[in-house]
Amino acid sequence: MPLSAAAAALVEEPFQQFRQQFGRDPGPDDPLGFDAPPLEPVEPQLVQARPRAGVDPALIDALEQTGLLVTADNQHLLPERDLQAWYAAVAAYHARPPPPE
Repeated sequence: MPLSAAAAALVEEPFQQFRQQFGRDPGPDDPLGFDAPPLEPVEPQLVQARPRAGVDPALIDALEQTGLLVTADNQHLLPERDLQAWYAAVAAYHARPPPPE
């Protein structure tokens, strides 16, 4: 898909940060968001937004468990071990008994 110069720069930025930090190109199993801020500050907002957004709670739980948000658009870009962790977190959520009302 064609990208504007600004969008291409945004896409390239994590790769450049990785190269600066580690002195090499990232490999297929290297995380690109290694210096991303932790999710803890936004978790309360995610929990509150869940019912209103209509998002499957298993996906929010998997995000909290793995730090990943897997979509059809990005799953081919993720290392297999990260995908396995994501799908395991989704399956674990669905395997839990429903919370009491």
